[in-house]
Amino acid sequence: EDARKAEGLIAEAEAQPKRNQFDEALTTLARARELAPSSASVREAQENVAMEWIRNVRVENEKTSFGEAIKPALAVVDAALPTAMGQRRADLLAHQGWATFLLWRDGDRRLNPGETYREAVSIDPGNPFANAMLAHWRLFQDHDDVATAVKLFVAAVRSGRALDAVRTLQ
Repeated sequence: EDARKAEGLIAEAEAQPKRNQFDEALTTLARARELAPSSASVREAQENVAMEWIRNVRVENEKTSFGEAIKPALAVVDAALPTAMGQRRADLLAHQGWATFLLWRDGDRRLNPGETYREAVSIDPGNPFANAMLAHWRLFQDHDDVATAVKLFVAAVRSGRALDAVRTLQ
């Protein structure tokens, strides 16, 4: 019964990000986690929402920073990384890198998202998120480094995954 209820909550949470209700989706999934604490489906749904939130975060006024806006999502990504493997680990690392980029944009110039993107690419050379985000970072650092960015975007597209996210960055 609890597993069935948790699956219903997952379905509910999958609809919420479509309305930019990322915080609400994570709250819904926290309720699902209470019902099914060891559910891989719930964990994966939480990670998916968190990564989408990090990719799509918006800051509308100067009173809010990117860091504050993504704090709940980044906590999910950070918690998932120690046990993640393979492609999933690379996806999570890429999003941790994007969060690092957003914190860099907030003003912490000591941060270097490129390191995290490169770690993700070393795990999964065709990872669409890592390649596209690294291409974006390269161009952000050097507007003339188009050749490197093109190669990275080609690798991202070749994966066949997350094409909308890749094209948005491109």
